[in-house]
Amino acid sequence: MLAVSRSALQSPDYTPRRTKTVNQDSPVLKNCQTAPPDLPDHLLFQALDFQVAQAHAQLKATHGFLPKDHCEGTQLAFKIFEAVKAGAIKIAQQRGLSADYHPEKFHLIDSSEVNAFVFAYYSDVYLERGMLGALARYCRHKGVELTEELIGSVIAHEMAHILQSSATRGLPIADRLSPDERVRVIAFKRNAEIDADRTALLILDAAGYSGSELVKVLEFLKEITQYSTVQAVALYHPHPCLLYTSPSPRD
Repeated sequence: MLAVSRSALQSPDYTPRRTKTVNQDSPVLKNCQTAPPDLPDHLLFQALDFQVAQAHAQLKATHGFLPKDHCEGTQLAFKIFEAVKAGAIKIAQQRGLSADYHPEKFHLIDSSEVNAFVFAYYSDVYLERGMLGALARYCRHKGVELTEELIGSVIAHEMAHILQSSATRGLPIADRLSPDERVRVIAFKRNAEIDADRTALLILDAAGYSGSELVKVLEFLKEITQYSTVQAVALYHPHPCLLYTSPSPRD
């Protein structure tokens, strides 16, 4: 893991965390693998900030981020992001959420991994190049067009997690949790994913996109994970929180 300097924490090239309070309905921070279970909220946030800074630096050093003008494909991805972002902000405003819950930057990772994610309590969206390639192959296999709405559905789902402040990264769950607590965290993740898909439909509609392509995204996840749609959403739908450690869906 890369060392992170104080200046990198103070002047990051990603949007710093703006959320100041823990979502009490969310076990995300309380399930921290590396922090004592009863750590005060502000210290949990400090641990989270450091881990997000490390993860961002690692992504940048290992893969790099593709600029908007890299090619026509990246230009299209950034265009879709901005359109979906506008829709997400509309939904956030309708829900009375502050600007802390508005999506901000888009990071297109130059990696063949099939993944898209946000960090809990942060407002940037990360999309790996491999996700776009896998979606394109899936569409060719099915004989359907790769549309802006399909790519937008993936991005909208991640933005829904920003509105939730509930991004999670599936199993394994912290060893110290009791069986009852494990059930609660798994149920939370499942419910958060279902809610995120519902919110994604609203975001897409607000952005002027059809939400029908979201169904294709869920079927795509089902196919690449070889699980049922419900299992794919509950176990492998890729939304990492740095406080979890688990393999990517393709590992």
